[in-house]
Amino acid sequence: MNGYVNPIAVGLRILDDYRALIVEFLKSNGLDGTSVDKIIERMLVENKLLLSLNKNYRMGELGFPDFCSKNNLSGRLVECFPKLIKGLRLHQEEAIQSIMSQKHTVIATGTGSGKTESFLIPIVDYCLRKTDRGIKALIIYPMNALANDQINRIDNALKGTKIKYAVFSGNTPEHYDEKENGDAIDSENFLKSRAEICKTLPDILLTNHVMLERILTGRYCSIFSESRDTLRYVVTDEIHTFRGNRAVDLKYLLLRLRHLVSRETVQIACSATLSSIDRSSYVDGKRSDLDFFIKEVLSIESYELITAREVEETYINVRPGSAEAVSKNLPTAFRPTSDLREIVSLASLLNGKKYSEFDAIAKTGSEAPIVKDIIEHEIFQEIRSSLSGEVLSVPKLAEILEEKGLIKDRGTTYSLAVVKSFLTVISFFNSKKSGKPLLDFRVHLFVKDSGGYLKKCPVCDRFFSGNQEFCDECGMPLFFVDRECIEFCLGKISGDFLSPYLFKESDDPKNTFLVRISRLPSDEGIKVRLEGDDHDRLIIKHDASSDLTLVNCQVDMHNIEDHLISLTDYNREYEYLEKIVSSIFEYQNRERKNLLCFIDNREKTSLVSSVFADDFFESLVRELLMIYYPSSGSLAMSEVDSLLARIEADLDELEPIKRSILQESFCEIRLCMMRFFMARAGEYSSRRNLLSVEYTDSMSDTEKRILEWALRERLIKKDAIQLPKDRRFVKFELRWIINRQGFYLSSRSSGSATYAGSLVLSPKNLGSDLTDSELSKALEALIKKRYILSEITEDDKQYFFLNPSKVFINRYDSECKSLNEAVDRFLITSEVHNSEVKKRKEVEERFKGGKTNVLVSTSTLEMGIDIGELDSIMMIGVPPLPSNYAQRSGRAGRRAGSFALVTTFCSESNNHDLFYFARPEEMVQGMISPPRFDPLNRSIIKKHINAFLLSGKLSRIAVVSLMKSSDSFFEERVNNEIAEIFGEAEWIEDYVLKEFRSVCRELVAKTQEDYCNGVFYSSKHAPDYGFRREAVLLADIKESPSVLKIKDHYLNDDLLLSSRDAEQALTTFVPESQIHIAGQNYLTLPEGKFVNYDGGSTREYELFFAERADWYSSKGKKRRNYDTRFQFSNIDSHKTLGGIIDIGYSEGSVIYLRNKGLREAGGIVRQFVDEEKQFDLVYRLNREMISFAFEESVFPRKYAISFVSTVDRTVKDLYKIDENELRLGYGFTLLEKPSSRKHIVLYDSTGNSNAPLREIYRDFEQVIQRAYENILGCNCKNGCYLCMRSYQTHYLSHQVDKEVAKMILGYLLGKGRFIPSIDMSGLESNEIEEEINIIGRRVIHNRIEHRAESMGDEALFDTLLKCLKESVSQTSRSIRIKCNDKRISSKITGIFDCEKGKQSLERLLLELKRFDYVEVL
Repeated sequence: MNGYVNPIAVGLRILDDYRALIVEFLKSNGLDGTSVDKIIERMLVENKLLLSLNKNYRMGELGFPDFCSKNNLSGRLVECFPKLIKGLRLHQEEAIQSIMSQKHTVIATGTGSGKTESFLIPIVDYCLRKTDRGIKALIIYPMNALANDQINRIDNALKGTKIKYAVFSGNTPEHYDEKENGDAIDSENFLKSRAEICKTLPDILLTNHVMLERILTGRYCSIFSESRDTLRYVVTDEIHTFRGNRAVDLKYLLLRLRHLVSRETVQIACSATLSSIDRSSYVDGKRSDLDFFIKEVLSIESYELITAREVEETYINVRPGSAEAVSKNLPTAFRPTSDLREIVSLASLLNGKKYSEFDAIAKTGSEAPIVKDIIEHEIFQEIRSSLSGEVLSVPKLAEILEEKGLIKDRGTTYSLAVVKSFLTVISFFNSKKSGKPLLDFRVHLFVKDSGGYLKKCPVCDRFFSGNQEFCDECGMPLFFVDRECIEFCLGKISGDFLSPYLFKESDDPKNTFLVRISRLPSDEGIKVRLEGDDHDRLIIKHDASSDLTLVNCQVDMHNIEDHLISLTDYNREYEYLEKIVSSIFEYQNRERKNLLCFIDNREKTSLVSSVFADDFFESLVRELLMIYYPSSGSLAMSEVDSLLARIEADLDELEPIKRSILQESFCEIRLCMMRFFMARAGEYSSRRNLLSVEYTDSMSDTEKRILEWALRERLIKKDAIQLPKDRRFVKFELRWIINRQGFYLSSRSSGSATYAGSLVLSPKNLGSDLTDSELSKALEALIKKRYILSEITEDDKQYFFLNPSKVFINRYDSECKSLNEAVDRFLITSEVHNSEVKKRKEVEERFKGGKTNVLVSTSTLEMGIDIGELDSIMMIGVPPLPSNYAQRSGRAGRRAGSFALVTTFCSESNNHDLFYFARPEEMVQGMISPPRFDPLNRSIIKKHINAFLLSGKLSRIAVVSLMKSSDSFFEERVNNEIAEIFGEAEWIEDYVLKEFRSVCRELVAKTQEDYCNGVFYSSKHAPDYGFRREAVLLADIKESPSVLKIKDHYLNDDLLLSSRDAEQALTTFVPESQIHIAGQNYLTLPEGKFVNYDGGSTREYELFFAERADWYSSKGKKRRNYDTRFQFSNIDSHKTLGGIIDIGYSEGSVIYLRNKGLREAGGIVRQFVDEEKQFDLVYRLNREMISFAFEESVFPRKYAISFVSTVDRTVKDLYKIDENELRLGYGFTLLEKPSSRKHIVLYDSTGNSNAPLREIYRDFEQVIQRAYENILGCNCKNGCYLCMRSYQTHYLSHQVDKEVAKMILGYLLGKGRFIPSIDMSGLESNEIEEEINIIGRRVIHNRIEHRAESMGDEALFDTLLKCLKESVSQTSRSIRIKCNDKRISSKITGIFDCEKGKQSLERLLLELKRFDYVEVL
């Protein structure tokens, strides 16, 4: 699609396409149109199309040369920054003037607002003027990727000058070697190695905060001590990322730097998302949190805050009455593209005037007649005014226009048409690159994932996709919909509970059965209400007044899928996500076919990018197959190579980039085709009719059956294939290509490694009662007719295959007519960008250059990095915070004439996503709170004192010498240098004199070499910047010799594939599990580096090895279900709150995370195996923690989670702790008392002892008070991210209940009663109201006898059911059934299976559910 793109129409069309895909799947299940319409009407899969205004920054009054002249800046700057020749934005001018005045400056403007130039211009000016040797400016970035991204930008500015710059990071080599470091930038201004940096001292040094720590402590600190007379500027970019304890670390790092250079430097800080409060609020003194943060983290007393100055657009010449001139005949639907003629016609309808095309182009900008009339229109003015204050949907804008009287009584459809018409005309003129946009808006879509089997809420009567477990309105578990009637759900009755999980489970009693759940009036079944218990189960309560009915159904659990409504194809689980992507590209300008996707999960970025590449490439190959299909005749599989040769010959017709991609990857077209043909049709429903065999009249039925079976199982002869090592597209399920599977006649031929996995030709497989001799005879006939080929292996075993020349590829519908059209639509390349990718810069360049269309990234591309001009951003999963959303969405729409489309794809199984899916405005325009931290955190201060005292003294000899220093030596340092950096406090002197020497002793004792650096930074005594010291590592098995030789794996990142926290590794780094790393598929192996416990039956891994495993890797979303256990030990002290909650504290508890193996069908747990030896996994973490224990009989799980979630939210706010610094764990048990109550634990997630858990425990009453105030003061309905939710606890939030939390907190504060959760409905046996006796075939109740009409269990169960309905009172609540046949009573109670009369038994069991108490004797 080329030319103008209408973002409103595109957004609406994307949503229409998404719904159409759901409709397509619903119809494929055989549902009629009425049923499909009902489902779509009551199934919310998209929530609004939202609009927000992009910032329109005010420009300065002077051109850049004049600005430089007026402010005494070097004239050379004009040459350094040629793109700024027309002038700077006003906020850039203010920032430069502030910095030039030597004022500490905070630049808090939006993404793409030119913050880098704001500080770079005065830095370059200073470097041009001061030519003395020494560092003049230090720029600190939160991660290497940001520093590396600035290299080209800075290099372009410094060309032609003598200014030197360098990047000092972990990747900076000690000495530059062209062979090993050949990818370094080739520039006269750039210093490539640490040796060059130390020798020359760059004018501008770029680094990250962790490397700055190493520089200050280690042997490179002289680069700053030698720069005492030159260093003037210290820039901290993206300062908002330093939250909580990371901000404390940054504060003392900067103070140590200041001490080293012995001078006050100008502190500059930048951020696009520092706070969402505007400048006027700050001036009014309402920004105390931000003011505190800036002054404390930078250790300054005053600063200049630079915020964006937006254009104040006021249009005086508003045409009165222009709203009344709008035509009644506006279109209601709009195409994604419109030409000039259509826009002129639409403008005529809006303005009540007849325009020509000349009126749209006669003059530039707002002077064109059509543009001028639109700008002066009353409705345009109101749309602009409404959007300037908030994020609004199109229906909301229409509602506002109606309320203002600008649209009068013409109905909702017309009002929506007015808004869409104006936005269409506006966006057309926005797309013209000349002049400023009329109304620069951004489009936001929130879409919910779909898949699995259709579900329904029996209470709200709404439909849901299959992966959502609970209704987001009422919290009720969701049930699968019955395909026979969409008004019915299916549920499983197991004992006293109704479960939405329909499949047989190991702990189900024998009398478990399925029922239909309906709200339709019915004389059958029983009326019930459903009550949740403490384990997400539903208790069935008979209630004659309820409108919910349980009805018997004859559905077999073993064939349950046949009764459900599928919403996805088994082998295309990401089809809905891919539909959004393909729709974006279909309506996007084809010249800029790019999309940046964000996912907050490293492994998922790798998986999704690979799935995109694979699936879209397969779609292309499917199209090519039909485009080049012989116009007459047929296409045998043996002719595929000639077809491929024709395709390859035509590639020269393509444009260069696309031609290059396909030529480089042409072998993958054949791989993809072969996989497409060879994957078993039984596993891929979409491929069942792809191939066929032409039968002859002479064939017998047995021969046809053999061919049909062999074709279905894809037992086709194929040559051995050598897979290319580096594949761009085909990455999954290559076993169908690699495995040479055939079939054999008897077990005597099995077992050959050549044809491993081949199948036996047997009567059972053919579904017949043929004899082996009959099969053998038919097979010989097929061999003679050349339909079957035979091969004898080296070990004299015979295998058979379908002859590919007899297998034909069937025609199917295709969407394209030519190679160019197919490539244009379906060639979509994809790559991953995360910390596991070794050459991220190359990935970025391919994306910017157009070779990569979709880039799937973690937050590594969220901030500052230039990844080219983008129209579209997709967030796969809702970001953690509104600030993350603002950063990510800000990557798009930066180019003049472009629009910004931001799509958020919400997971239906993630409570965080569901929360914001229902409230998208709270994410798009949510409050961005200033970072918070506690600058007096003693634990962190001690670590920085250690680093300061050990600076330059980390050799073993120097540490020993320092350890032997006198008290007077340390007292002098405390009174002078330490006091200057860390302040004066008695505890600091006590620490230095009494504890520091023990730190030195520990370093000396653990150091085996000459230097203590490694030991120091791997200990708890060094500044850690929020990084965990322990992690489980993953390396390629090919690198095992090199990896095992290395002592400190953290310093050799290039040899590692990845790492995970122990909590994550417990279920991701698991033997024989698939994992996706940097765009490749791996299989984790039992080999690695580990410690054995319990005689080798338990392992704690430090390092796993993995191997490439593309042959079997799948695209499936479902994770394995492991048997995990969580324990902890050592409670130092505890106290009881209100007699209902036990709270404990431990300074050094040991947490045990166990994985005992994979849960399989039937409840069996399969342990991990290494060379036939079974073992469990365990990880031990030493953590400071607080534990909460509850008596479950009165304090169920909902109570516990509601209370602790509120505490978690309050603690982080009250103690200014970042989300990631504390972790909440549910389901723990105390190791010393394994049978004790379940606990919830709150622990230091990093293990660095930086969280104030002791203070939290000591002052817990204050925490409760604040939590109660937060709950009372929050206006939310049932808990939000201000009072009791957090991103880290979203997996528990479906259990959160605000009223429960309020009740518990109020009780603990003496402001209310505690209402325990105790089921008072239970009845004792002496309260039995009814009794039935079964004697033989007689059923007796109150002397009334019912006799079974025939022998057998079925007749007896039917008779008992008749007795219950006709003789037993409908108001009775309890019943006893006495039976003289234990076999019958055991079937009723579920002890024995019921083979005969099962349906009758199920009807009986359902009728018994109307009693609260049933006793069977």
